[in-house]
Amino acid sequence: MRLLDPLPPPAHIGRYLVERRLGQGGMADIFLCRQVGMGGFDRLVVVKQIRPELRSRDDVIHMFLDEARIAAQISHPNVVQIIEIDEADGLPYIAMEYVRGLPLSVLLEAMLRRELLPPWDLVAAIGSQVCSGLHAAHELRDSDGTLLNVVHRDISPANLLITTDGVVKIIDFGIARAKNRLARTATGHIKGRPAYLAPEMMSQGRVDRRADLFALGAVLHELMRGRALFDRHDNASTISAVMTAGVPPLSECRPDVPPQLEEIIRRALCKDPEARFQTAAEMGAALHAVAMQTGRYVSPLHIAQYLERLLPLELAALPEQHLPTTARLPLPEHRPAPSRPTLISPRPLEQTTLLRTIQDITERMAGLPRWQMPLLLALLAFASVLAAWSWLR
Repeated sequence: MRLLDPLPPPAHIGRYLVERRLGQGGMADIFLCRQVGMGGFDRLVVVKQIRPELRSRDDVIHMFLDEARIAAQISHPNVVQIIEIDEADGLPYIAMEYVRGLPLSVLLEAMLRRELLPPWDLVAAIGSQVCSGLHAAHELRDSDGTLLNVVHRDISPANLLITTDGVVKIIDFGIARAKNRLARTATGHIKGRPAYLAPEMMSQGRVDRRADLFALGAVLHELMRGRALFDRHDNASTISAVMTAGVPPLSECRPDVPPQLEEIIRRALCKDPEARFQTAAEMGAALHAVAMQTGRYVSPLHIAQYLERLLPLELAALPEQHLPTTARLPLPEHRPAPSRPTLISPRPLEQTTLLRTIQDITERMAGLPRWQMPLLLALLAFASVLAAWSWLR
């Protein structure tokens, strides 16, 4: 039997013109769209919209809105920015910035095919950027200054984008934990990719920001080795490995790795949260210090160059953030307002002078004796006739 083809994408979602479908997740369709405005304004955006068959699922709607609300409050270059939250045809959607780049998972697959491993300084630089974005999320506060205790809970290569400018951005806060979430995770239900979940998330222990640091440690270890640390043939075996398996020393397979970096990754992967770095800022500072101490600091430009050398075809296929529709949307023509016919055009200078004369006469009447009033009224009538004649002339 043949599966039915997915429904064609809509022509537009709200005020966004749909270019094409990018993919489909567990609860939403993802589209590449254009935001078009007056004066030739035109930019690419990504729109994530609830799938039609899930419109009646309150739990899914709440989870979707949680993602939007949490991510929209984070303003940081290492987190994908939310532009708008709205609904179209009864389906909520999130409009977010279009990031011209590739997931870290694609980079890992490309290296695996070529039997390559990235230089350790590149791994440290990627980890440092992720720490910056995570710290911004972890430190998010409400309007009263109360910490929201945001935990991403799904840090993995698929949720880390590397842009063509060499900037790493965190995406997908769909299962993030926060103090003011609408949706709640059912007891005993584990969310996220098992190979990157911290042990306390498996055992229903207290989950805080340090769980994200464990996941980042697993990602960095995978980058250094070329394969996932805890991934096994099924979820049960993977969870067992996370809970019980040791962490092999990186120096056994990577003699080039400095001891400081190996210690950072080992500490992030400690089973006990108290033994890990306590904040993403602390871990990021340690990664940055290794690069500075060894003279191997890697800038975003270096990351971009590495990505270009490794994946030139994949990068070339990405849509450009240019203005292809500008030709279809010219600037509005300047059309000056038509002048009034000469016959009814006022004469501002003469009219203003006469009106001031009448106004002066009226003000003076208030302080004159009564016997002078008829004379002044006659003068006022004469001035009014003169003004009318001047207006119609």
